[in-house]
Amino acid sequence: MTTRIRRLLTAIVLFGAILLLALAVPARSLASPSDATHKQLNALAIAAIAQLNEHVPGGEGEILSSLAVTLSGSSAIANDDAVVTVGQLKTLAKPFYDRLFEIGYTDRYPWTDLQLGASDNAIVDIEKVRNVFSFDVMNTDKTHDTDHDGLPDWWELHYFGSLGENAEGDFDHDGFSNLKEFQDGDKPNRRNPKSASNFHINANGDGSMDYTWQDNSDDEEYFKVGLWRDDGTSQFWYAPPNTTHFHITPAQRWPHGKPTP
Repeated sequence: MTTRIRRLLTAIVLFGAILLLALAVPARSLASPSDATHKQLNALAIAAIAQLNEHVPGGEGEILSSLAVTLSGSSAIANDDAVVTVGQLKTLAKPFYDRLFEIGYTDRYPWTDLQLGASDNAIVDIEKVRNVFSFDVMNTDKTHDTDHDGLPDWWELHYFGSLGENAEGDFDHDGFSNLKEFQDGDKPNRRNPKSASNFHINANGDGSMDYTWQDNSDDEEYFKVGLWRDDGTSQFWYAPPNTTHFHITPAQRWPHGKPTP
């Protein structure tokens, strides 16, 4: 066998080994460490829903409330390590910005400003995902509070129509300052109704739960019902006004399935 043939055979064997190695490497390991995963994306989205739920009157809205359950479900968890594309990020973030449009926090989607990429199929890095979900409805820095009164501009414009009110004022004369109502997620242009009482929770044999209470007001807009789980997660729902009952299904109670004893 000539030297040339031996070199050729060696090269063929080496190429075959490299090819087999490449085929054996999981696709995730070929991605950059800075690429965002669905686990990271979902965690940021769930935190953003919690922020809107806590600080925006009316909460995150029905669409995002349903999305929170989906993001906590087993199908989302099974896809944890997959990388995120620009199109997937836009699809998930759009209802968040639609909700921000409704309250006047912003009037545009952030896609162009962040230069996510020309193709929706491009993989997006984690910093850009964080930037998309970096909105903070409680922010009162000089950009978000141009009259420096401790109330963000979007909040004043949404409820008062101008920046003429201040933090110490009590626009609706209900005994709570504008700042207090902002911090508590209440509406400053509407007197707070009397709180419900005689609140009871009944856990049913099928895993569902029934909440009941006494309605002490005739002018509430909704009742906010909360559930705190053993794993540290929580979720809130909004019952219609003039009701005294709310039902939580087993799937709502345990998005990941009923825990084993």
